[in-house]
Amino acid sequence: MEYILQIMLGTFMQKPPGTEKVLRTLEQTYDRIGPQDIIVGWTTENESYKQLLDFVHSNGKKVWLWLPVFSELPGDLSPDPTYNYLGNLQKGLEVLPNEDFRFVCPSSLHNQMLSLRLFDRHFSSLSLDGVFLDKIRHASFAGGLEHAFGCFCPNCQKRYAEVGVNMGQIRHLLEEHPEAFFPSALDGLRYRFDHPEVDRFYRAKADIITDAAGKIAAGFRDRGLMVAFDVFAPVVAYFMGQDIEKLSKEASFMKPMMYRITHAPAGLPFELEHLDQAFASSGYKAASLLQRIWDKESMCSADAADEQIARMQGSCAASVYPGYEINGIPGICDNTPDYAAECAKRYSKLGVKKSVLSWNLLADTDRNISGLKRTGQYNA
Repeated sequence: MEYILQIMLGTFMQKPPGTEKVLRTLEQTYDRIGPQDIIVGWTTENESYKQLLDFVHSNGKKVWLWLPVFSELPGDLSPDPTYNYLGNLQKGLEVLPNEDFRFVCPSSLHNQMLSLRLFDRHFSSLSLDGVFLDKIRHASFAGGLEHAFGCFCPNCQKRYAEVGVNMGQIRHLLEEHPEAFFPSALDGLRYRFDHPEVDRFYRAKADIITDAAGKIAAGFRDRGLMVAFDVFAPVVAYFMGQDIEKLSKEASFMKPMMYRITHAPAGLPFELEHLDQAFASSGYKAASLLQRIWDKESMCSADAADEQIARMQGSCAASVYPGYEINGIPGICDNTPDYAAECAKRYSKLGVKKSVLSWNLLADTDRNISGLKRTGQYNA
């Protein structure tokens, strides 16, 4: 199996680490597991990318620019905000330093064009092969129940009304019967809901994301770039408006974030814990109910991850390259070489051609990369 190496140089407002350090880490990784494609972003300091591009291209590999779409955006772009169902501005969430998970309205045409504007302003002179688009979704339950159901601005409400969603009934259910927004069945990679209005609402919520992603992807393809998407693990993706099967029609590859040991946004333990908390007032053990729907003992298990990847392989138009943690962050992601090797072995058995070593090659990874080499799970 081959890999794609994900490198976080910093957010838009951060100063990136020295280029020498980044190149040294990349060279060391190439020495251990052979040359691989890279995903790198998303600081706007161009000098951080030029030497990386030369080095990776000289080894015959591709470079994907990592860009956020509906979160982490610079304030000077004046994105249209998200309003929750109570009519309040959505709050941000900062678990890791310098990352504010404040989502903006995905149905706003202005917001949909921001990643393209950022690219044209800061990155168009670089010889990039593709873009890797992140945060193509609504906020998750990590911000609480009131922020977890997408945007309720006038424009989004109009979108819902156009497909027959009764927004008054949706608000009533959110306030009086939030358990109606928990699924009863799994249909491929989509959840189904007993209440027909809720089922229609979730479909429309996902279509807002799918339509926006299609417009953005077309804009990047017009610029001669390939497009890939970062998506949640299927067990939680549909809650945030990610219809993985539909999104896959716009991508060269999909990276589901199979973060089984991460206690931070996108990590399965973190997201499932907050899902539990969000529905606790309704008497629901959300994580347990999801285990029942998927017929798994734990949705953070290796078996559960295998099931989700297999379903994606069977239904996605794009290649499926699972992402798992190669970095270690004490208290957030306590990684080991054995964990990295186990993920590689299992995905290789599923016929996965590439996996993404996530989410930051620069963060305490050398021993875990060595673990991949020790097990032979690499393509040198």
